[in-house]
Amino acid sequence: MRSAKAPSSLSVIVALAFLYTAQGIPFGFATEYLPVVLREEGYSYAKIAALFWLQLPWQLKVLWAKVADDPARVHGRARSSSFCSSR
Repeated sequence: MRSAKAPSSLSVIVALAFLYTAQGIPFGFATEYLPVVLREEGYSYAKIAALFWLQLPWQLKVLWAKVADDPARVHGRARSSSFCSSR
C-alpha cells in the first residue's frame, strides 16, 4: 500500500501565492479601479463611498475564518472520523 506523498514546501508556497493573488484581484478591482471608473462616469463621491460594502468580506474575514475552517465545531458537533480497514 502506497502512502500519500506530502507536498513539498515549494508547491505549498506556490499554491498560497496563487490563492492570495486570486483573492487580491477582486479586492484591488473594488478598491482601486472601480472608484476611478465610476468617478469618470460622473457618479457622486457619496455613491462611490458606498462601495465599502464590497470590501466587507475582506474586512470581516477575521470573524468568519473560524467557521470556514471547521463549521462542525462552531455548531457544537465534534467532527467524527470513521476508519475502515480490510484484510
